[in-house]
Amino acid sequence: MDQTQGALRAFAGDRAPEGAEFRHLLGKARDAARRGRDAWDVQSTGEKVAVALVLNKPAWLKAMDYSMVEAIERTGSAWLALMPAVVRALRDAGEI
Repeated sequence: MDQTQGALRAFAGDRAPEGAEFRHLLGKARDAARRGRDAWDVQSTGEKVAVALVLNKPAWLKAMDYSMVEAIERTGSAWLALMPAVVRALRDAGEI
């Protein structure tokens, strides 16, 4: 079992979100949580905005000249819906 699967089971058992988008966002957020802005700086703009929201980094959004509302709009409904589960997975794994 890889870290993502372990984190998912740790917080939600069999009800954990699945799918490529969840794994993608979780991986990007995990990388930035571990390695900070160095990892975050190389992500795409959409990934950066979403990861800054997941990790609660308003200064990162400000550095991109995004307000919270603009960041939410940029992120889109699909990733917004995944964010609570990503945050829980990271918290339950002790990564944030």
